[in-house]
Amino acid sequence: METPKHCAYNQTSDCILGMDVDAADFSDVTLNERIPQLTPHSGVGLWMVPFRGIPASGVRVPLDLLYLNRDCQVIDFVESFPNHRVSASSPTAASVLALPQQSISSSHTQLGDQLVVCIAAEMDRRMKRFTAATGFAPPGFEEASEFHQPPEGKNAKQKGWLSRWLSPNPPDPRRSPREPIPGLTAFFWTGGTPEPHAIRNVSSTGLYVVTEERWYPGTQIRLTLTKKDEGERGGERSLFVQAKAVRWGNDGVGLEFVLPDNRHLRRGEAPQKDGADRQDFEEFLEELRHRKGSKLQ
Repeated sequence: METPKHCAYNQTSDCILGMDVDAADFSDVTLNERIPQLTPHSGVGLWMVPFRGIPASGVRVPLDLLYLNRDCQVIDFVESFPNHRVSASSPTAASVLALPQQSISSSHTQLGDQLVVCIAAEMDRRMKRFTAATGFAPPGFEEASEFHQPPEGKNAKQKGWLSRWLSPNPPDPRRSPREPIPGLTAFFWTGGTPEPHAIRNVSSTGLYVVTEERWYPGTQIRLTLTKKDEGERGGERSLFVQAKAVRWGNDGVGLEFVLPDNRHLRRGEAPQKDGADRQDFEEFLEELRHRKGSKLQ
């Protein structure tokens, strides 16, 4: 009987590691057959429970390995296995989670991090308990009943955030059409030197940024949007904005802007300037629209 898919989530760094994880006591033959599926941005993983070793000869594409104790805490890790391997003095692992290369660096997973690895239905229940305790619901999650419960009636709401994220190309929930703006890039801090990330498209409500990051839905991100225009005097425009993750695809993350509307503040109240407000952004977008020579909505 086919085992249900699992989800792997780094509770410490608040990042999803894999949404299509198989868990089993794999034989060497089975591992050799399954390992090629662990391609970048696939969301695929293998949770080896218990861990009996992994045949390096069958690993033709480097993998990331997370060594876990019985409580699913990270006790060691290896990036780009078999190019690098765990030390012989490392503690014995109860299980090992094999992920596509660069999963560890992109999720900022470190020693001691607490992981949650469970079937999709259990992850759904955990998120519901979290929502009840904190009052925060990931985007779309409030629409879900039990993850595997079938919809009732023709007008039943769609499944929640987990079902959408399990798809390699989840539905795009954008509320307004987006268009590409050549030369527009995004900078955000991930612990190292900020690097420019291409923006596939942008609208008045959000954008899609090409990145290896996979933020948990609802995570707040601080972005600096920069547009360089060669040949123009003062040929660079930048704007600092707040956004939150709402979906991810194979090559990046869809973000929704968090823009305060300072025009609606009560008299005498100081404006909020932790990032651009809606008027700032609309002016920035209008300038991009003018320079591009096409209309964005």
